[in-house]
Amino acid sequence: MAPEVGWGGGLIFVRGDAVRGLTTAAIVWMSCAVGMACGAGLWLLALTVTVGHFVVVFAFPALALRLPTSPFAPTGLRVVYEDGRGILRDVLAECSRRKFRIGGVSTQQLTGAPAVAVMLEVQGRRSVGELAIALDDLDDMLEVTVGDPASD
Repeated sequence: MAPEVGWGGGLIFVRGDAVRGLTTAAIVWMSCAVGMACGAGLWLLALTVTVGHFVVVFAFPALALRLPTSPFAPTGLRVVYEDGRGILRDVLAECSRRKFRIGGVSTQQLTGAPAVAVMLEVQGRRSVGELAIALDDLDDMLEVTVGDPASD
């Protein structure tokens, strides 16, 4: 991980296409600004910025959870099945039958077992949880998990 350079930038780490610590670096800058406002005697400005910060940090995430999810946002779906049984064909057919679009596919041969893990990026208007339940009912399916495609 290579840290970026600059004030507060030592908290920002970039690995591949993932950026970590950006919010923490922004909070460091905001804390400096609030401290300077207090030092300059602008207590009302400092108080307003602090209240605004807490609204953004605590209220917006709770509000975002209540918003409907976009059918265009990809969702990660990891399926693990026994190798050599033609299960991937059944998985893709079930996704198509339920009107899901496959945005990306990556496979990994698991060591120690004759099994394959496939990570799918699926997009659709219906529940990915219901799709996962349907896929879990397929013969020779070992595991189905729903997660964020960016986390892998």
